[in-house]
Amino acid sequence: MTKIQVNIPTPSQISSDFTFGNAPSDDAYRQVVYVDRNVAIPIELILFAAFVFAVIVAMVAIVAVRRQRRQHAATSGPMR
Repeated sequence: MTKIQVNIPTPSQISSDFTFGNAPSDDAYRQVVYVDRNVAIPIELILFAAFVFAVIVAMVAIVAVRRQRRQHAATSGPMR
């Protein structure tokens, strides 16, 4: 891919389109460097995240059950 930038102050001076030809040799312009990295997530991190998630879900469930019981107890009132 080629990028070119030209400043032409008076467009009327343009007499033809740009033309591009082959280079005199096929030498590489830049050295190409490939970097491959393997990303490994430690199993301990996955287990810890799963544990934290399970604790949060359990806490939310406990709070929801307690609220439901309180609301049920408040609405039913003492029986006579």
